[in-house]
Amino acid sequence: MDSAFFSKRLKLIRLAHNLNGNTLGALVGAPGNGSIGKLERGKSQPSFTPLTGIAEFFAIDLEWLVGRVNKPYREEIISYEEKNLFPMNVNIEGKLIEILPYQNLLPLPEDYVDLTLRKKTYSLALRADIIFLSRYLKYIIEDDPSIWELSEYLPRILKAHSENKPKEERSPLMRSPLSADTLISWDESLFLKYYSLLYSIFYVKKLAPIDQQIPVFNIMVSKEQ
Repeated sequence: MDSAFFSKRLKLIRLAHNLNGNTLGALVGAPGNGSIGKLERGKSQPSFTPLTGIAEFFAIDLEWLVGRVNKPYREEIISYEEKNLFPMNVNIEGKLIEILPYQNLLPLPEDYVDLTLRKKTYSLALRADIIFLSRYLKYIIEDDPSIWELSEYLPRILKAHSENKPKEERSPLMRSPLSADTLISWDESLFLKYYSLLYSIFYVKKLAPIDQQIPVFNIMVSKEQ
């Protein structure tokens, strides 16, 4: 394994997905303050758990992660990670709740459900985005079950906002009618934002030709300046 390649690509994944080190560590089985930072700086070598955790959570080819190939996604890996992705449920106060697909507001399109159509409609990068967004939604809900209260705003979020709508036109939402001083806009909450991003992929981004589709989290573009 090329340690320098691994360190660089690990950091690239983290930055592209807008994660801090502690959150990434929790997602991929490397908890503890500074664990990811040490890996990124080459101060420690990755064990089996974080390596496989990164590959699974982000649907990344391990060979790319360690510098052996230049393409991060492979059909075989993406298809494998998609197999049991949906329906996705979380346990909230002892009750099993289906979060994806979400009621009739965010159903899985037929061109995604059918693997043959999926391959023709969605790029590997978009499919990896769907895997990450879905798994991360599950994580943030399980980490803070009270955030599920925001689901009451999903009818106002999904289908109401296109990705091209100017930020200033997006109305803030009141968390509760009784707390008018507590406002939250859809893009200030990961919970609401990630549902909206999934909708964008399923109904907007896929409309572009596969070779022109722009992923939500582009790990092929460095964010380090």
